[in-house]
Amino acid sequence: MSTGNFFRVDRRTWAAICELGINPAVAYLVLAQGTNGNNRSTSWSVTSLKTYAGLSWERRKPTIEQLIKSEFLRYAKEHTRARPRYEFSTSQEVLSACAARADAYDRGIYDDIKAEKQPGTKSARGAAERLVRLGLVQESADGRYRDLLQPDLDPSAEYIWLPNTLVTGTDRGEESPVRRLRSAGDIWTLRLFVDLYHAQNLRDDGGISPRIIREEYARKLIGEQGIFNVWAFKRSNQSLGWKGPLAAHRLRPEVEGKGHPVWENVAQLCRSGLLRFVPHLWEGDSEQAEVIHAYGIEGIGGEQLEIEIGEAAHQAGLRIALEAKVTRAQLEGYSWVAPIKNTLPNAQFIGVGRLTYRPQTKRTSQWFAELRESAPRWTQFYQEMAEPERKLNAGAA
Repeated sequence: MSTGNFFRVDRRTWAAICELGINPAVAYLVLAQGTNGNNRSTSWSVTSLKTYAGLSWERRKPTIEQLIKSEFLRYAKEHTRARPRYEFSTSQEVLSACAARADAYDRGIYDDIKAEKQPGTKSARGAAERLVRLGLVQESADGRYRDLLQPDLDPSAEYIWLPNTLVTGTDRGEESPVRRLRSAGDIWTLRLFVDLYHAQNLRDDGGISPRIIREEYARKLIGEQGIFNVWAFKRSNQSLGWKGPLAAHRLRPEVEGKGHPVWENVAQLCRSGLLRFVPHLWEGDSEQAEVIHAYGIEGIGGEQLEIEIGEAAHQAGLRIALEAKVTRAQLEGYSWVAPIKNTLPNAQFIGVGRLTYRPQTKRTSQWFAELRESAPRWTQFYQEMAEPERKLNAGAA
C-alpha cells in the first residue's frame, strides 16, 4: 500500500481478488494506491474509481460492495456516507476466507498440503493447481506444494511493490496502465502485469528473471581474433517457465489454433507499451550464469546508456569479424554482433523482460547507479576495440 512514490499489495491477496473479475481487481489497486501511512486504511472511494479507472457510477458502488462482501475490504470505524473510509483485510484474513469458500475436495487437499502431504493423483494435483490460482499454496522449484497461510511466513516476501503511476498515470498525461487494462477487459492480462512486478529484479537480472520469461536469440559464430569470438544474433522466439507469476496460468485451456492464452496476455502487455524485452549478454544459459551487460537496441528496448553499450559492441564486432561472414549472417537475418571472450563459449544473447513503469525502490536505485557506473566503462572498452590498430588480447572491463 502507498509509501512514497510506490505502493504495495500482497501477492496472495492479489491472486484471490483476481478471481472476482476485472472491476474488483482494478478497484482494489486504486484504493490500495490511496492508502494512508498505516498501509491499511483509505479515504479513496467511488470518485477515485471514476478518476483513475474510468468506472461508471452504476458500477463503482457495487464494485466496492463486492469487495466488502468478499472480505477484502471493510468499513472503517470513522466511515460515514458523506465521508467514506475503508480498511483493508490482512492477507491472513483474506486467505482464511478463501479457504473457507473452497469446495470440500479442494479443502481436503489444502489440509493435506498444510500437513506436508503432497498430492499424488491427477485430481489431487488439479486441486492443488486451483489452490495455487487462489493464492493459498505455492509450487516450489522441486515441484512440491507449500501452504502460504503459515503464520510464521515472512509477509514482506509476498509484497508486490508497484509504482503509483500504474494507477495515476504520469505527468505527461498518459492514460494509466490500470485504466488501459481495465478497458481491454482481460483479467488474466491485468493479473500477469501486476504479478510480474514481484518477479522483476533489475539489480541482478536487468528485469524479470529469464527463467520465468524471455525472448530467445539464435547465435552464429562469424569471427575470431585474439581472445575474442565474434557472435552474430537474431531474434528467435519467446519462451517461459510455469513458475512464479506464470504458475497460475498453466492449466488455462489452450485456444484452438492460437496455443496457450498466456501468450496473448504477454503480447497485449507489449502492445500497450507496458512490457519490453531488453537484450542482454549472459555468460551462459545455466541457473548459475550471470549477466555480462545489457545490449540495448533502439526501437527494441533499453535505457540510453544501454543502447550506447549495444551500439559500441556492435561496431566492435563488425571491426573484428570478416566482412564476408558479416554479410552472409546479415542475409540470414543476424542483425546484431558482439565480441565475447572465448573463455565464455556458451555466452547467450537473451531478451530480458522489463516493465516500463518502475517503482523507485532501493533495488531500482541500485540498478540504475550500477548502470551509470559501468556503462561508460563498457562503451569505452568496445570503442577502443573498434580502433583498427587496437590489439585484442586485453581483458574486458
